[in-house]
Amino acid sequence: MSPRAASFRFHRSAAASPTSMSFSQFREPRCWLWGDSSGNNKKEHEVGKKTDSWKLSEDETSALESELESVLETERGEPPESGTAFPYMKTPMSSSSRIRLERIDHPPAKFDLLTNSLVYRWQTTAQYARKISGPMREWAVELKYRTGVHIEIEPTYPNRLLITAEEGGYTTADEVDVTVFLFGSERGVSNCHQLMDSIMEIEPSYVRLGIFRRLPGTTDPGEVEWLMLRRINRELRPPDIPPISLKLPGKWTFLYEQYKEAAIRTLWEETGITVKPVEVFPTARLMQSIPSFYWRVPVHYFVAEVPYQVEVRGPQVTPNAYVRHWDPNLLRSSPDPIDRAWAQLADPETGCGWMRREIIDELQRPLRGDDYMAIRYTPPPYSNLASTLGFNLPAEEDAQVKVKEEAGGE
Repeated sequence: MSPRAASFRFHRSAAASPTSMSFSQFREPRCWLWGDSSGNNKKEHEVGKKTDSWKLSEDETSALESELESVLETERGEPPESGTAFPYMKTPMSSSSRIRLERIDHPPAKFDLLTNSLVYRWQTTAQYARKISGPMREWAVELKYRTGVHIEIEPTYPNRLLITAEEGGYTTADEVDVTVFLFGSERGVSNCHQLMDSIMEIEPSYVRLGIFRRLPGTTDPGEVEWLMLRRINRELRPPDIPPISLKLPGKWTFLYEQYKEAAIRTLWEETGITVKPVEVFPTARLMQSIPSFYWRVPVHYFVAEVPYQVEVRGPQVTPNAYVRHWDPNLLRSSPDPIDRAWAQLADPETGCGWMRREIIDELQRPLRGDDYMAIRYTPPPYSNLASTLGFNLPAEEDAQVKVKEEAGGE
């Protein structure tokens, strides 16, 4: 029986067709507790009154059977699968979608704790899978908040990540085969499927907004300080992200959020500082293609100047995710050069510190390579900030998009 016929039978028979009764019959079980429509303050309790008003007449029963038979005759040619309670049980969820979800009965054993719901699988490549997950599940968390669907991604052939392209491995990160698992209700997965289709048209990314202040009493190039902070990466993280990151302000885009908009928002979330959009300039877009780091997403960089006396309030959202209220004596005795510099230059109350470009480059070199600041924060010519920051302007073909393969993405 088709879903339409089944639905028709339920509404007609289970409810005993109240719409076929006269208006006076339908109004019979009434209960006025605070007065009737005319304003009389009376209480009527006739719900328990015995009545035969719900009994169908012989003519009504005959008409109902005739109408139901007509519906069944019209839809008799449909296959019985069309009436299943789970139309997406074994087939892709949408023939027009580029995302082909497949219902599976037995997900990998490592997901045993998540199998109290329906499980779907999408076999794709890292080029698309990273858009709905993120290096530390940033967009997977947002999708779960919006739809209730939990998302996990796994490399389909992990052994191919361990060999070179000549030996049968991958050439670029975009080519890495990835399997996406979705755990949730059928309605949730359907809603998530629609969102995923929309996400394929955009580029979820990380954003960084480098803010600097000019040192008073000097106009020499490069005499500026940059605001830094240290984030604690408590979540499950890929191997290229350290337990504690030394970084400039910025997080990631929300779905459908513009890059500059996200940079300004996350600057306030991490430092309490606000800047005007017209004062924010794009500087770089970094992307890598190393297959073993297939989870990395593009990073969009921006730069903005703030007054020297700007108030730094520290993290405004999830403050416990940042290094704050430390003991300077302990950091000074740490073998980590970042800890020692942090004890000297940062404020324990706000968790932020102003640093010179040379110090940042030196601290970031072991993980991020040379010229950390110049690669990411050289401003465009129209900003007139390059001489102030002490950066050399890049060649014209490099000024629009910068792409660099490196050991890290922040």
